[in-house]
Amino acid sequence: MSASKSKIPMRIRALIALAADAPEGELRSVATAKGDFLLLTDTPGGDGKGAECYLEFPSKSGRAGKDALALNVDFSKDGDPLLEGKWTTEITVDGRPILTSGEWTTACEEFDDSYAYVERTVAFEDGRRFSRRFLFAYNEALLLIFDEIDGSDSDRENMPTWRYKSALPIVSALTLLQNAESREITVGTTSVKTEFRAQAAVPKKNISEEERILAEIAAYKGKSKPEQVIARIFPLTLPEWRADKTCGDLVIKPNSLEFTAVRQGKSLTAGLLVDLNARRAARPCTWRPLTVGEKMEPVDEDAAVGRKIKLGQEQYVLYASTSPYPAIRSIMSRHLLSDFMFGKFTVSRGVNPIVDVGIENE
Repeated sequence: MSASKSKIPMRIRALIALAADAPEGELRSVATAKGDFLLLTDTPGGDGKGAECYLEFPSKSGRAGKDALALNVDFSKDGDPLLEGKWTTEITVDGRPILTSGEWTTACEEFDDSYAYVERTVAFEDGRRFSRRFLFAYNEALLLIFDEIDGSDSDRENMPTWRYKSALPIVSALTLLQNAESREITVGTTSVKTEFRAQAAVPKKNISEEERILAEIAAYKGKSKPEQVIARIFPLTLPEWRADKTCGDLVIKPNSLEFTAVRQGKSLTAGLLVDLNARRAARPCTWRPLTVGEKMEPVDEDAAVGRKIKLGQEQYVLYASTSPYPAIRSIMSRHLLSDFMFGKFTVSRGVNPIVDVGIENE
């Protein structure tokens, strides 16, 4: 890239490239034909309203070093920037860094009226593979980022220890509230920080940090515009409570949000769910792992991953196959022959998929 071109903001370069490759009509979620730029947005027209996430993939990622999986990202909500800069990811196996041996390729890409789903993969040395999935469910105001590392044949025998670290470049003007007990992060504008401190009543003694933060949010919502709370972020593949730090964490660092995961086995997954509905910010939330069944027996996370999250009164279910072999599996009484599924759960209808990648078998 020339020096003059490198000075052009990534968002502008992305818009120029995307506009050239976009289908006729309004610009919504779209990718370039080469796959170097991707736009995820819930608002047609690209007018700065709603959520806009621009991503730039390197044209050649098969180089060694800590930035081999780095993407450029520009993510905003209603004109307020959330992420801006270089998004880095580092992975080690038994303490040794894994290096890429190829370029990013598109495994699946679907742009619908209600969602956008994109899966990009890149090969590692020794037969391993890294996959990154993006799902933006417009009507639910949810953005899911789901990373998966598939081990080699040797890993399936030796069960190594995987360590994953992803650093998302948070805009410094934002305020991030980290719950001391559970792992969700509340994201707000700078004015949120001031009003939180000025308006929140003195917390009662002997209450949890979660209760204290929810009380602060409630006090803030009563006297401020809800749009000043931008989002909440949940590390779905980690336990909800911070007491267990052996499996990873989601923590605030200077100018970044650091997501780590640790696992011994044949594979590793790391998923972040971004709730962009500001009005849900004061509602209770909880998430937990789900049992995935195969041939009437539960399977571990080297075969499939299941998660459920409750945001206020709304509940969502995640399923991802981590096995190289297809199989019919069940989750919450729903049978699937799928690679990936994310859906909404209701008592009357059960799991209703928003996106289902693969062949569904009722």
